[in-house]
Amino acid sequence: MSGFKAAAKMLVAGAALALAPSVHASPVRTGGAACAVAKARVAARLHRPVSSIPFCEPLRAAASPRGYYILALRGRCREEICGSTLIGWYAVRKRTGGVFEWDVAHDRLGGLIG
Repeated sequence: MSGFKAAAKMLVAGAALALAPSVHASPVRTGGAACAVAKARVAARLHRPVSSIPFCEPLRAAASPRGYYILALRGRCREEICGSTLIGWYAVRKRTGGVFEWDVAHDRLGGLIG
């Protein structure tokens, strides 16, 4: 019976891993899709609802490195006069949908957002 229980536990663990959201979900083919993926990952990282990141500004493809969408995520201005609402700059890998921080000052990839 203990062998059966161990096999059942392994089966359940494998199913849980298979159903868990992947850090590298699937290819991203448009700037709009890149925005949606980045908003979801960054909101999860910040423990905020996706609605707290209402604005996304993807750069033109010519301004982005090959294989990535570069975009700025912005929050909503809650005051009459606002400074910057920039949450951050991010890179979305087209091939995998992986979301990374983007170092604007040095034009290079930062850490993975997972």
